[in-house]
Formats: sequence, C-alpha cells, structure tokens
Amino acid sequence: MSAYAFTESERLRASFVGRAQRLVDAERVAELIVGAGFVLAALALALFGGWTRSMSLPVAALYVAGVAAIGAVRFDIGAGFTVPTQALFVPMLFAVPLSI
Repeated sequence: MSAYAFTESERLRASFVGRAQRLVDAERVAELIVGAGFVLAALALALFGGWTRSMSLPVAALYVAGVAAIGAVRFDIGAGFTVPTQALFVPMLFAVPLSI
C-alpha cells in the first residue's frame, strides 16, 4: 500500500468520524438564521410572486417527492460529499410556477 493511499484512507476515516459529532452552538445559530431567512423569502415569493401559469398538482407533488427521495442519496468524494438534488431541481424550475 502506498503512503498516498494510507493518507487518503486516514482522511476518509476522520471525515466519517466528524459526521457523527453534534453541531457547535455557533453553527446551530448560523443554520437557524440561514434557514429562517430562506423560509421567509420562500413565503414572501409564494404569497406576493403572483401566478403566471397554471400548476399541475400531481407534477409538483412528484417533483417534491423526487427531490426528497434523491436528497437521501450521498456520494462521498474525498473528505466531503455531494447530493444529486440539482438533477431534479433544475427541471422542476421549468415545470412548476416560479412563485411556488
């Protein structure tokens, strides 16, 4: 085994251990502020954005269920990870009215 493979293996192990740790209070406050800002912006857009076209409720429900399902899929890349939600989110922008 090469030294590089060993180092990469140790980095991955440290990354997996770090995922189980709880959030620090400052991180939790930052997450709450960003989340609350997003919810407020989404509600304002939904209430005051207006409807430019009709919406198909089954299509919107399928997109929401698809994004929720694909959000649970994780691809580990190096010391981080990615979630393939953009694969459904971008087409959803064209199929569902923007104010939603």
